[in-house]
Amino acid sequence: MWAIGDVPIELPLRQGDLLVDVDFPVLKLPLHPYKPSGSEQDLISSLVKKQTVLVLSQCCDNFSGNYAAVAPVALRGGLRPSQLSAVNAQEPRQEGGRLVDYDLDHFRLEPVGDTLLFDERKPWVAHLNRAVSFYGNCEAFRVARRERMTAGERRLLRIKLGLRWARIAEEDIKELDAQGIPYGLSTPGLV
Repeated sequence: MWAIGDVPIELPLRQGDLLVDVDFPVLKLPLHPYKPSGSEQDLISSLVKKQTVLVLSQCCDNFSGNYAAVAPVALRGGLRPSQLSAVNAQEPRQEGGRLVDYDLDHFRLEPVGDTLLFDERKPWVAHLNRAVSFYGNCEAFRVARRERMTAGERRLLRIKLGLRWARIAEEDIKELDAQGIPYGLSTPGLV
């Protein structure tokens, strides 16, 4: 899952990069910030926490250093066997035109070094349903980068992101149907 060797800091962020200690917004609504001393800095620090995150935005979007979309990474516990199977599924499977045993909200990550420690009961996942976009100077994220995904794993991430967020227009469905091209996942064995 993870490329071998250190990623040079001068390289721009890439989809699938794993970053540590990123100030990530607290996403529990409604927000009830604790303000112990009443200072503005305390208010701001209660709205963010240090988080390991996975870069979701594509390389061309990250290249300028002014944008990055990331998802928080955490251990996912309390899963029933069917849920664990769906989280572990690498590629989507269809039955009757519907996805089965495939979790669109989470992307499974393999343990790596001291960043994601092995836990035999809980898988590491990127929570795609909690993704956040950062605008402005994102160059500091390169310093926070610890790992980079292999090309094969980035492919699986792109598939999941496409299925999660892609929406097909009605006119595209009609045009593709007329050409005999599946507008979603193709049936195995068909081109």
